[in-house]
Parts: sequence; C-alpha cells; structure tokens
Amino acid sequence: MQVVSQSELNAMVARGESLLVVDVRSPAEYGEAHVPFAVNHPLPDLDARALRAEIEKNQKRLVFICKSGARGRSACEKALAAGIDAVCNVDGGTGAWIDAGLPVTRGAKSF
Repeated sequence: MQVVSQSELNAMVARGESLLVVDVRSPAEYGEAHVPFAVNHPLPDLDARALRAEIEKNQKRLVFICKSGARGRSACEKALAAGIDAVCNVDGGTGAWIDAGLPVTRGAKSF
C-alpha cells in the first residue's frame, strides 16, 4: 500500500494518470463535501473484487480517500486481500484536501 498526499493525488490527476478514486465515507459525508472526481463506495459495503475487475478492465490505479485516512487504510487492506497490488491511500483524506484549498464538490450539510 502506498500513501500519497493530497498534493500528490492532485499532481497525478493533473498528469492525466488513469485513476479510480474511491471515497469510502458514508453517503452523508460524501454528499456534504468530496473530491470532484471521487466515487462513493462506503467502507462497510466495499466490494474489493468488483473494484479489482473494474481497475483491471480499465487499467486504472486504485486510490482510496476518506475523512482522515483511517478508513482508507482499511479499504487498502481489503483491496490487498482481494489481490489488488497497486493501491494508494490519501494521507489526511478529504480533510487535508480541503485544507489545501483544492477543488471540492459541496452538497447539503449532514446532521
């Protein structure tokens, strides 16, 4: 498992790297604010085998992001157990992404 910073993820996107960025937070957290190009697959429902098929079919690199990095690490462990070798976790998660002033898609505040 590789750990990348929010600036490294932003640079990967800027270089046009083929990525599948998966936000493993709850739908409410994701709806409140998320990285614009991330898709939501909450950690409890994460199907690592399905993600493996998708990244192999589309030749993408798998990157997990959550609020701070802890759930992302758990998602990486699931992915590694499913045979996905090239997997990244964003250190500091969405919080670090927002703190860095990077683009965010915002929705309704969750309660």
